[in-house]
Amino acid sequence: MPTSDARRPSWLRRTLAVLCVLAALVALDVALTWALEPYGSNSDSVWYEYRQATAAGEQFDTIVIGSSVAQDSLQPGPIDEALGARSFCLASPGQSLESSAEALKVALADHPVRRVILGTSYTQLAEEPWANSNMAFVQALCNGQPMGEQAARYLKLLMNPDYVGTVSSLSFLMPFTLSHVSYTPSAIMDNIRNRLECATPMEAQARIDGSWVPLGNGYANYEGQVNPEVLGANFLGINHLAYLGLGGKGLNESELRGLREICELCEERGVELVVLVAPHPRFEVLSIAEAYPKDMAAVQEYVTSKGALYLDFNMAHQDLYDIHEGDFIDATHLNRAGAERLTPIFADVVRRAESGEDVRAQFYAYNRYDEYLASLNGIYYVCFEEEHADDGVQLTGIAYAGSRCQVEYAYEIQEDDGSWTRVRDWSADPKCTLADEGYRSLNVRILARQAGATDPERYHYQTVTLL
Repeated sequence: MPTSDARRPSWLRRTLAVLCVLAALVALDVALTWALEPYGSNSDSVWYEYRQATAAGEQFDTIVIGSSVAQDSLQPGPIDEALGARSFCLASPGQSLESSAEALKVALADHPVRRVILGTSYTQLAEEPWANSNMAFVQALCNGQPMGEQAARYLKLLMNPDYVGTVSSLSFLMPFTLSHVSYTPSAIMDNIRNRLECATPMEAQARIDGSWVPLGNGYANYEGQVNPEVLGANFLGINHLAYLGLGGKGLNESELRGLREICELCEERGVELVVLVAPHPRFEVLSIAEAYPKDMAAVQEYVTSKGALYLDFNMAHQDLYDIHEGDFIDATHLNRAGAERLTPIFADVVRRAESGEDVRAQFYAYNRYDEYLASLNGIYYVCFEEEHADDGVQLTGIAYAGSRCQVEYAYEIQEDDGSWTRVRDWSADPKCTLADEGYRSLNVRILARQAGATDPERYHYQTVTLL
């Protein structure tokens, strides 16, 4: 029997029901975000420290922006001393250049900024910005701010052309799906405990990450040291651009858009801009090969056309700054000792440039990249590629070394007792074929030395599966 109109829910009741459902979903979203969003992230710590300093009336005339390579490469003391500055670092891990532009706008509104230091790298400029890092940045930037400002920033993130129409755009509505702790009861409880027990995000971060070393004013470094012998191809390892499918594709338009915005903003405001291309271990730059000078030359041309100072410390002459492998925690970030060594050199170069000195002669030009390669006198990394064939597995060694180095290779396999057996002695031929039969896995070690040497200069472990 049909329901009479009198028994149908009124439009008001239907509207209230929909609103109740939406309110429940929003409440659930907020609760999950509160429980799952990491409390004590690096972005949280940076912006908490910045808001506290600004509220206390501190004024900063030098602002450092960028991703973790900016935060980890510089330290406040030498910058402030050499440049007569009062600086703050608003860089944080994974921060895109568009997010860095937003951070700069906040600083320009709050302080009499006269100098901006942008720390970046080829890897940042080539990779696509991470949606979860952008989410973490906006969350940290919005903490404690008026609702209108928060709504505007989240809306801008939702309308970002890089994400509109993608899964990430929907995920921005549910922050816990992007920026979250591990989905395990222990991790969630630890996060909730940190929220309840730690007075500040910085206190929580120190509890979470014992290797994190805050230096004040947003700067931080990490303890540790890279080991190329075991470093594989991944997002923090050798040739990771190829691993991510980005090798040879040029620089990312989204990051270039952010770079242009920063340059134009500084130019319009009459603010000095220094672009620091942070140093990487030699093997990382060599793995990028000819794309490095080609792409970075275009970046340099644009940056300098906007009146900014451009300093690529990967291309510094060794009498100015010699890159030490022990200064890095991985293939892209300086550790604390590395930052302590780089910062005073960088700050002195900026000081001399600001006094009118032409510092370009202390850096190799991109159009003379062959001179840079010839200046390198070591083997910085070795690995091998494998290809299955009818007669076994063919291994082809790859050495990242100076152009004048004559490299020799040898191969060894690991026995069950842990010892190593030489299966191919030293030769300039990088190829070796493993003809063992039967399905099994072997630990294979490739060794590399320069012609005339007796001991290996580099070696690397890899696992090979025989079919």
